[in-house]
Amino acid sequence: MGVQTSGEERISVQHDRMAYWGFVGLAVAVAACWFFNVAYYREAQLEHPVFLDHYIEAESGSGVVFYLYVLENRSETNRIERIRIPELEDAQVSRSWNDSYRYQDLAHFEVFLDQEMASELYFENWEHAETPIMIGQVEVMYTDGSVSTENIGEIRLYPRLYNTDKPLSAQDKIMEAQRGQSTVVAQENLKITGVDYNEASRLGNRLELYWGQGSEVGEWDFERPEEDRIIGKPIHEVQFPMELKLGEDVTVRYRFRDVTAQDWSKVYQLLPRFRVETKKEIIQARPITIQYSPAPTEDEVRQFVEERRNRP
Repeated sequence: MGVQTSGEERISVQHDRMAYWGFVGLAVAVAACWFFNVAYYREAQLEHPVFLDHYIEAESGSGVVFYLYVLENRSETNRIERIRIPELEDAQVSRSWNDSYRYQDLAHFEVFLDQEMASELYFENWEHAETPIMIGQVEVMYTDGSVSTENIGEIRLYPRLYNTDKPLSAQDKIMEAQRGQSTVVAQENLKITGVDYNEASRLGNRLELYWGQGSEVGEWDFERPEEDRIIGKPIHEVQFPMELKLGEDVTVRYRFRDVTAQDWSKVYQLLPRFRVETKKEIIQARPITIQYSPAPTEDEVRQFVEERRNRP
């Protein structure tokens, strides 16, 4: 005779089988979730640190300070240890600070030339300042001892455009990463015959420049309706020449607009060129600095990483 099993035993066996397959299903689900998370994590990682696209103008006459921006994985053990600029061997390049995102850090590296080094830089044609020192690559040393050459965009280092004391002084004030203002003060009686900003104008509607004196300069508030702002006149509408007496000033304000989602990855530092007439000479000067510093959102960083990884 066969062995008879009770109803309770059959229910117990069924429960055991259900528990077993439930455990198997849970294990499969956990493994699938783990695999998905690992795949997603890897997809969110850069294969190596990426320098943003820089366009930097700097003048050597009074020392130089500018910043290079690098996006790198937060979990990366092989970090950037040092950056060397071959054309500026003695420049001091140091990690200044990081902006942190979920998977990446946006590292700010400060490049500094002291006064002595700036004055010793060799320019082939000092009197014709349209020939700057051009820098497009840097050498990167990593903590594991490896070295790579990376494209950074374009740095233009100009000689000082005047041989006398500064005819114009300026105080720059950055309001946010994308906008700021400069107050330009005449150090003697002079005439400004024009302002060249060819490199700035190539940005099209990304950059707005305003020029104001006295009552033309009101409160800084770009959030107010445009018709209610008193921020000066668009610089392309200014009538030159303009006379300034000793101590008189003008205000230049600027604002960058992000037209596309990729605009944040382009770094700008611009030095508009003022054409100046004094009693002694006709000179050119770059007294103000216009700059755009990257301040991306988490989604913009994620999209940037995805596009970098999907490039052929």
